[in-house]
Amino acid sequence: MSAVQRFLAKLKLVKLPTEHDVLFSGIDYTGKTTLLYRLFLGEVVPTISTLGINVETVKIPVSRGQTLSMVAWDLGMGCGGLGYLGMMTRFHLHTKDAIVFVLDASDKERFKDSREWLGMLLLDLQAAERDRGLKRGIPILL
Repeated sequence: MSAVQRFLAKLKLVKLPTEHDVLFSGIDYTGKTTLLYRLFLGEVVPTISTLGINVETVKIPVSRGQTLSMVAWDLGMGCGGLGYLGMMTRFHLHTKDAIVFVLDASDKERFKDSREWLGMLLLDLQAAERDRGLKRGIPILL
């Protein structure tokens, strides 16, 4: 079982709805769209930098005969950079059941950017929970 399958299997233990909204986040060119379509199609397909949002419903086997359905939201930076991505993420953050934060382990020069983006994401998540009076922690897979 892959790390993503184990992560998503844990969502079932939390007794959330049968379909889960999952935000795919990270800086540009880290493989968010590639991961999404690997899960959706079962194979790696060529992709380009995402302009806007990719949304797919993915069914993932988590244990013997059981599947987990997730609506994956892949937010792209497009030509707007981190400002655009931040605005889009803040808009979607409070409605998601989990976050998959993707970083490119082979791009060591951009680790600092990924760390900063993750820090902003966590602060935005805290603010969204505080502002809306939510007391739920959502799982984050790195």
